[in-house]
Amino acid sequence: MQDKVISFIKSRIPNLAENWSKEILHLDFMDHYKNLSEEELKKRNNAVYKNLIEWFESGASNATAEQYFEGLGAKRFKEGFALTEINYAFFLDKKVLFKEINDDIEFTKELGSAEAVNLICTLGNFFDLGNFYIIRGYNSAMIEKLENSNKFSSGELDNLMFKGSLDEDDLDNDDIIWRHVY
Repeated sequence: MQDKVISFIKSRIPNLAENWSKEILHLDFMDHYKNLSEEELKKRNNAVYKNLIEWFESGASNATAEQYFEGLGAKRFKEGFALTEINYAFFLDKKVLFKEINDDIEFTKELGSAEAVNLICTLGNFFDLGNFYIIRGYNSAMIEKLENSNKFSSGELDNLMFKGSLDEDDLDNDDIIWRHVY
């Protein structure tokens, strides 16, 4: 199934980017994204789906998702994007992909029930991990900027910004860490 999914996504990247860009451009609250050219929007969207393919090829590795999405979150913070816009844009990535899959009768009829559920769960994991790591990267960049501004004491920052567990090594052993199951 993995090869079918990868092939499907690769063949649909231009269409996915086109549909995603249309969604972004018609929304009133996507100000920062609307300031980008349509070509730049498509380029950014292509990168998400290419990362999805790499993620599949890596065996759905957390490390693959972590590196890409933390960097993306930090980059968008530095570009001045609102976290809500980033989150909604990423939601639209998932929405557009799921619609593309659903609309392709040939692809979906080849999937058995168990394969379909597995595909939905696996794609859901990618997008959920993406959101987590985007937020983490965004928050880390914001905290770093606040720390470097010298406008707040360390204690004030600790009261304002809750860093949370930033690394798996920092997690309490009692925490449940989701791992992908195939």
